[in-house]
Amino acid sequence: MFHDPTLVYSQIHSRDANMAARALLGWKQEYDQLDGGEFCSSLEHISGAGMQLFRECFNLPVSQSASMPDNCISVVVPLDLSAQGNSDQARNICANGITLLPYEGDVFWVCGQTSDYVVVSLSVDLLKQLLCDGDLNALMQAQRSYAFNLPVKHLQQLQRLLLSVLNDYRQGCVTDLFSAELQQRSLQHALVGSLLDLYVHQHESGNKEWRPLGNQHHYIVRESIAYISQDENQSAGVLDICKALNVPRRTLNYSFERVTGMAPSRYLRSLRLNRARREILASSEPIGTIAERFGFSHAGYFGKEYRQLFGESASQTRQWS
Repeated sequence: MFHDPTLVYSQIHSRDANMAARALLGWKQEYDQLDGGEFCSSLEHISGAGMQLFRECFNLPVSQSASMPDNCISVVVPLDLSAQGNSDQARNICANGITLLPYEGDVFWVCGQTSDYVVVSLSVDLLKQLLCDGDLNALMQAQRSYAFNLPVKHLQQLQRLLLSVLNDYRQGCVTDLFSAELQQRSLQHALVGSLLDLYVHQHESGNKEWRPLGNQHHYIVRESIAYISQDENQSAGVLDICKALNVPRRTLNYSFERVTGMAPSRYLRSLRLNRARREILASSEPIGTIAERFGFSHAGYFGKEYRQLFGESASQTRQWS
């Protein structure tokens, strides 16, 4: 994934969740806008020399499904991830510390209103150059998401480091080859050192603050989404999901409230509208046919719900493509 020995900075603003998901190269992911309004996101990205560092900001709730980049260790550092009553276990992301993302695995989580976070992704090839076998093996043992709540002082130190790096590149402070190489090495050591301090040493000391993320509520939501993602189930309702998963409706409702902050009917309707939007942007198929495939048999209802979520009509979206 990482072949360029130099560090490259870029900044991208998006007014569509689909475009925001595609803006980050090397990551396979989908974003779904969950609340009505004009979507706005920003991405600041530094890449090269065996690492990626990027900051993403959203002004509306977004659900994210992503596959981790190959051969990389990745962590999430929150800047503003309000829990909105949801536990870290259910959200699958840590709001007051760091999250170690699953190595070459998949992750699903829901951002709350006005989310702001930094992700650091380091290639295993780089880590092999910088780490002894013991430290590297300890990192590679993590195969799922782990969270560690940091003391406020330590979290703020890490946040300042990452924001300072982004600010230096945004302002063009690295201007000549020598300083670029020096900053590259300094950044590598700072990020890898922080990762070791936060994961390996804490984990080996038996610190019980480290915990695997995800719980039964998170599992039920993911299974529900997987079920309606099958072609034959794209118009399935809440009762269909309960029957298929053998989950009581009350349990399904509670799981969606804990993980997504909304009722399953509302979340699944937003999910289908997002999927319809992707189809509208990607094809010339009639909008009515697309809407019906995703369970919207009444054109007027689809149009109303679509405009309420995205702030524009489906035909206006089609003009983008």
